[in-house]
Amino acid sequence: MTRRLGVLGHHRGRGRPSLPIRDVRGLDSAQGNALMDGSSTDANCRVGISAHGGHATSGNASSTCWLGPAGETAAVGADAQWREQQTWLNRHMEMGERWAYRARPKDLGSAVRQVEIVRVGGPDRPGWFHVRFLEGDAAGLQEWISSASLVAPWADVDTFRAGDAAELALAESSRHVRGGTDFEAARMILGFVGPKNRLRVRRTVPDAGVLELSRLDETAPLIGLEAAELRSDAMVHENRHGMCLAGWPVTERVARHVAGRLADEILPEVDRKQQGIEYERAQSSWYSYSRRDDRKLDAEAAVLRTVRAWCGEDKAYRYDELVALRAEVIRLGELVGEAVKALLDRGHGVIASTIERDLGVHIATVDPDVRR
Repeated sequence: MTRRLGVLGHHRGRGRPSLPIRDVRGLDSAQGNALMDGSSTDANCRVGISAHGGHATSGNASSTCWLGPAGETAAVGADAQWREQQTWLNRHMEMGERWAYRARPKDLGSAVRQVEIVRVGGPDRPGWFHVRFLEGDAAGLQEWISSASLVAPWADVDTFRAGDAAELALAESSRHVRGGTDFEAARMILGFVGPKNRLRVRRTVPDAGVLELSRLDETAPLIGLEAAELRSDAMVHENRHGMCLAGWPVTERVARHVAGRLADEILPEVDRKQQGIEYERAQSSWYSYSRRDDRKLDAEAAVLRTVRAWCGEDKAYRYDELVALRAEVIRLGELVGEAVKALLDRGHGVIASTIERDLGVHIATVDPDVRR
């Protein structure tokens, strides 16, 4: 039995362009090229593939070509590749649907225009759509556009505009912090919250300082806050995709709260970075690999001071005290080890063993050539 697959045009009920056949023989040059590159406008062209071979016939039955087993394999492979390349929009958008189009999708507050989908892109154009403009000066014109520019179904355009306006308000109240000390401190602190894909501070010029919280009901416990409390804040907006967006005042509040909760993890990293800054300052700029940028080092040091302050004075003091105690323990251990070694060198093994037992310095830590 012969199975029939569409070569060009649009499958009825399948919502995508039909399968292009790459190995076509027997057609004239123009028709063969049209079949191979998908540019033909004959929507009635069909191909039949049997167990032993296949044939392609156009809608007017004027041309026929036969595909051997290799052609059938190529056709099946192309279909598999097509399925893998389908995007979410390819699977959910149909010809004739009307969508809101924005030339620069991330340009908050810019105008959107109504377009109608004329054709869904094929394997050579995954994620692209041929649309017809329905309003404005471009009404009636058609062009290929990226799926990213189709921002919402036209039936939901009012909801989209309301969410877009809310996100624009958050961005306008936040973008001024970009590059500042508090902004960099918040980014560093929130980087300690895991999993990494739950929180993100935007850093681009238009919307820097806006905090993204995905799956708020699951993310809020990670930062020690209530989801209902965040949703009730006037500077928090939950968009139509379920992503919560927070303006800079909320971002700063969350960062300060997280700093207090995760101070034990954050302060060691602050200390490590501070040591790196001090080491770099101690290097002569004449002999370093690249010229030392003192202004950059000053900015980094200011960020670290801010992070320490947000962690809390008491926790920062306890951490400094802990670091000092550890250094003192190491120093005393080295002194006791030298004393035990000296006693062993002079044949006072009993006294050395007593010191080990009382002070916890094991003789196993002394070099083998010292022990007797």
